Amino acid sequence: MAEELVYNENLIIQFSTADFQAYALNDDEEVETKHFQSLDAAKRWIDNKNSKKK
Repeated sequence: MAEELVYNENLIIQFSTADFQAYALNDDEEVETKHFQSLDAAKRWIDNKNSKKK
């Protein structure tokens, strides 16, 4: 069963210990999504997206 995690106002869905899907809003307020094999990688991607928005 998938688990939803909220990180910095963005969503990460954990499907297994090595299967994560991250969702983040871009500058145009559109949702971008990317697949990761670790939670840390998903969080880094969200942090990178957020730093570009500022």
